[in-house]
Amino acid sequence: MMYSGKLRQFWRIVILFVCVIRSDGLHAQLSGTRISIDFATGSLEGCLLRLQKASALPLAYETSSLPERSVQAAVFKNEKLSSILDYLLTGTGYIYEELHGVIVIRPGAESLPPVRGAYRICGTVKDHSRDLPLAGAAIFVPEYRTLGTFTDSAGTFSFYAPVNHVGLQIRHISFETLDVLAEDKDGTCPTFNMEPAPAGLDVMEIQSRPEPSSISALSKVSPDIRKMSFLPLFCGDVDLLGIIKANPGIQQGNDGSGSLIVRGGAPDQHMVLLDGATLYTSGHLLGLVSSIHAAAVKSADIYKGAFPARFGGRLSSFWDIAMKSGDTRKFHGDLSLGTMASSVMLEVPLVKDKTSLLLAGRRSYHDLYLRWSQPGLQLHFQDLNLKFQHKFSEHDYVYYTGYYSSDVFHSENLIVLNNDESRKHAVTLQTKNQVHVFKWKHIFSDRLITNLSFSTSGYNLKSAYRFESAYYGMTDVVEQGFSTGLNDFVARLSGDYVVSSRHSIGAGVSYTIHSFKPSINTSILFQSIDSAQDPNRSVVDPSLNYETDAYVEDNFEITEKLRINAGLHFNGLKFDTGNSFSIQPRVNLCYQPSGYWSVNLSYVRMSQNLHLLTNNLTSLPSDFWIASSSAIRPQSSDQVSLGISGGATESKYKWSVESYYKWSRHVTELLITDTLFMSTGNNTKLEWEQAITQGKAAAYGLEFLLQKQSGRLTGWLGYTLAWSNRTLPEVNDGLTFPYKYDRRHNVNLVLLYKLGKSIELSSVFTFQSKPRFPVLMFRSDDNSPFTMVFRSLISESIPQPATYHRLDMGISWIKENEHKVKRILNLSIFNVYNHRNPAFYYSGYNIDQTTPVLPDKKDILPFMVALSCRLCF
Repeated sequence: MMYSGKLRQFWRIVILFVCVIRSDGLHAQLSGTRISIDFATGSLEGCLLRLQKASALPLAYETSSLPERSVQAAVFKNEKLSSILDYLLTGTGYIYEELHGVIVIRPGAESLPPVRGAYRICGTVKDHSRDLPLAGAAIFVPEYRTLGTFTDSAGTFSFYAPVNHVGLQIRHISFETLDVLAEDKDGTCPTFNMEPAPAGLDVMEIQSRPEPSSISALSKVSPDIRKMSFLPLFCGDVDLLGIIKANPGIQQGNDGSGSLIVRGGAPDQHMVLLDGATLYTSGHLLGLVSSIHAAAVKSADIYKGAFPARFGGRLSSFWDIAMKSGDTRKFHGDLSLGTMASSVMLEVPLVKDKTSLLLAGRRSYHDLYLRWSQPGLQLHFQDLNLKFQHKFSEHDYVYYTGYYSSDVFHSENLIVLNNDESRKHAVTLQTKNQVHVFKWKHIFSDRLITNLSFSTSGYNLKSAYRFESAYYGMTDVVEQGFSTGLNDFVARLSGDYVVSSRHSIGAGVSYTIHSFKPSINTSILFQSIDSAQDPNRSVVDPSLNYETDAYVEDNFEITEKLRINAGLHFNGLKFDTGNSFSIQPRVNLCYQPSGYWSVNLSYVRMSQNLHLLTNNLTSLPSDFWIASSSAIRPQSSDQVSLGISGGATESKYKWSVESYYKWSRHVTELLITDTLFMSTGNNTKLEWEQAITQGKAAAYGLEFLLQKQSGRLTGWLGYTLAWSNRTLPEVNDGLTFPYKYDRRHNVNLVLLYKLGKSIELSSVFTFQSKPRFPVLMFRSDDNSPFTMVFRSLISESIPQPATYHRLDMGISWIKENEHKVKRILNLSIFNVYNHRNPAFYYSGYNIDQTTPVLPDKKDILPFMVALSCRLCF
């Protein structure tokens, strides 16, 4: 490039001036000085001014001639000044050089090679150990300082160079810098694999501009499992479910219910997807622990609203959880031994760079000593994760994911009224889950990727209840049993096409076969323990239903400040006597006027063909799944959400406020009827359609979140102000009433404090306000003798709902050696002040149904201490 004489003269004067005034005491090689600095998204000039103030180093440049370039937010930790300047100046046409103790920034000199050419340099950047595309990786060309770019959402990049081969330097957060040679070779775009940076390595963190596919920032929770690994550990490992529940808009019904409530929805309105297959339970130990081993999780995205078109089949939330694929080069492990449970996770390379196996398993055993602290209570779980991957070529990969879990719960409670009268209750629950996924991924090009998968999901539940009433030497016994199950088979084909770095399109189709196992209620009465009646059985017949889904979605960055995600989801269900069909539009707009401010507006329509029928007389799981039919219409909802997020103090703090309104139709409830609970025949076919009612629901609220993201003290404060109401024409005289999980105020406070390099303190506080007295699911016009008696007995026995609050605390000691082996000793205290949060209530009646027994609440998480030792390598 040629310059005018005046411009040359100007630069000589500037350089001479700064050299004179700063020549004293300056050291050479300033470009190697290490600096820690945070940049907000802004102008190049503003970033250079901030760099000059933060480093106190002499920078010389002419402000009026700097290009008007927007620099994306970035965080540098103990990084060389040269690397920071490379990041700021790449692609601007400006270079820097050190002259007499001064860093001079100026337009590229004539001696530099030209930066335009006809050779296309392209490639894909991946996390090698996880086989995951890396978006936002910085691509530098050291020989041509004016060349460079960033990878897009698919991890791809391309630019044109003056020669057919160049040396590249690739950088990404928490990964080792990669130096490679790239060339224009018949349009072929190679893959560059990056290795995670070892602990203690100085890395450059680049927070790139969000990609179009990630604009659902406010209605989506994406927990960083690595950062949360020092929270109180119930079973020795970070609890994914605990992290999720600590976010606004998400709550647990109560300890022991196993139910998650998202934005006022019902427990059956959220879907857990494990590598794309449905997992029908989200928690172990009645919802106290996540059903998914966090050490085996690669990524987790939880959507509360603004659902992309690829999701369907539920109204309230989706958990999109991807398992690790296993490292194909190095052996890794994560072992944990604790007083509550033990776990293991192993990544085993079978064939280098081609085949790997991941194994992860857990087993709890605290039930062995719970019998001393809480006599009559037993609960334990076990689960196993397996993932196999094989690389046939650069374009073809196959995967297998397997999951199995089992839970056992048993509780006995004895109430002694006097020397001659007593009551004894016993409850037993057993649940099993399994998932199998076979997937083939084919990469047609750096722009088009397809996935073909076949999966199965299985769920089984068995429960039993026994009530003994002893009086004056006589004993009456009532036993009840329940069993149910569900199996799914799914075939799915999907594809993603990257039109450009600002535009991508996705589409897919799936076919599902639902197989509903018989749901059986049994009951038997022993009077005076000697005379037993024949058991009564109520049966829901097995059935098959066929569901078809298709979607298309478009992610488009209209401008640098405005992005849109829009699409359509199509669903059809075939049942015995007919079929149903729905079209569900989705749109999500994100306006980002600056790097720290954004506004999200979304509208989604959802449809759900499956219904979970729950016995409203108990908080324990005793429910079964059914599909929509000619008598039971699919549930549907519309949700609108509006949110604003912002940051302050160099991105150390981030806050968001989001409002939502969701109105639903055909929500389903199971009524309390004699047909359902008082079968008189020895084998009665249950006409469950006669015991179901449908109506409308409305949920709305405000969600507030304040986060501190850096420094010794980090964490977040979340608050939700929410309403959830239902209107069922057959119940409560058709009047609107609060849903049984309606909680007006929900507060979550999570704090982590680094006490030096090797000690980390943590605490989690949860508060849920007292719900209103529940409305019982009786038909308003049902005046049968059974109903009249049951109404009076239940109204006297149901306790007033209680406020829920709990504080958990933990301390972790961390040591890491030169071989990257990390040892973590964690001491956790749960329910620090021993507040009795009821999991469920015991109550019963004399056989003549005249004398109710006062309810007694049962809590399953009292004050408890857990110690665990974890080894990561």
